[in-house]
Amino acid sequence: MADDKSCTEETLYSGLSPSIVSHGSKLGLQARSMRQTDVVKSYLKRHLPANRLMANEDNISRRQVHLSRTVKKKKFDLTSQKKKKLTNRERKGMKVFKIPKENQSYSQQLPLHQAWKQYMEEVIPSSSVSSPGAVQAACQKVVKAELQGGMLTVQRSKCPSYVGVCGIVMQETRHTFTFITSSDKVKCVPKENSIFALELHGHIFTIHGSHFKVKAGERSSKKFKSKPTTDL
Repeated sequence: MADDKSCTEETLYSGLSPSIVSHGSKLGLQARSMRQTDVVKSYLKRHLPANRLMANEDNISRRQVHLSRTVKKKKFDLTSQKKKKLTNRERKGMKVFKIPKENQSYSQQLPLHQAWKQYMEEVIPSSSVSSPGAVQAACQKVVKAELQGGMLTVQRSKCPSYVGVCGIVMQETRHTFTFITSSDKVKCVPKENSIFALELHGHIFTIHGSHFKVKAGERSSKKFKSKPTTDL
């Protein structure tokens, strides 16, 4: 019959009964006291690999053992994150592209126009457009050049009020040109259904706005293809 005692620490580590001890002495066996630490150490040696048997590993009396798997929280590194770009709505709300009124003067834009002419002289020297073949090559450079600061004229447009508008380009977007005229009037002309004229080194270059709807920063790397023109 099994003993009805509950399995407690006292019953687990209690000594042997006198009958067993006397029988062991008759057989020549020596009594050995088994401590709690000895039981733990022998269990660890049997079940743990050799590289896990560290010094004092059997002493678990004050060691915290996590039963569930712990996951280390990753540190939030601001430098590793990409910089967030402003959306179109945020740019419009901050009025990033709005030209201040104090700069909406033709006389203030003249130095920009002079700097643009020096820039175009480096891109297309006046001596390089003497032959018809050279003019054709210059056309490929004009469509990729920076036009902010250049003098443009609206040659044709579906909107009659835009025809004849001439001024220095203060701003260029994907769909519009913003001019400042000699009378200090700001005109925003859409590229769609408009044809512009650019005078450079005694030659008139025609720009079809419907085929020119590209951002200024992207135009230098874009390859333009010949397209049919629309009669305005």
